[in-house]
Amino acid sequence: MKVTSTDIQFLLGCTRREAEKILFDVIGWGKIDRIKASTEIEVSDIKAKLLSVNETMDGKNPVQNAIDLLQKHGLSYTLRRQIFEDPRCLFYCDLRGRYRTLKKILPKDQIESLRHTLKTRRADFVASGGRFPKGVKG
Repeated sequence: MKVTSTDIQFLLGCTRREAEKILFDVIGWGKIDRIKASTEIEVSDIKAKLLSVNETMDGKNPVQNAIDLLQKHGLSYTLRRQIFEDPRCLFYCDLRGRYRTLKKILPKDQIESLRHTLKTRRADFVASGGRFPKGVKG
């Protein structure tokens, strides 16, 4: 699976600079001047490793570990709630912004389930008189 710096930021909860540092470690410091948003690397090429007291996680690739946990256990309640409350996701009835990384990870049936729930919530939101912020439509 290929990931970008935005995907790494979302999966690890790190800053843009930390995600770019991971990409630079894979690509090579002398081969590229700056990281573009479209720069992709293979997850298996990431050299960073987890340091954990948990023996099952120690020494694993942190990005691959996050992907495996999402695929195995699905979305947490908190993450689902954040998606359902995000104005862009609600407006477009799709995974938008930082949540679009989940389109690469989750199975198609879970993505369709999220879209269906977003459509229902959007209809309820609009019917109750709710308005979207002006910046969402653009």
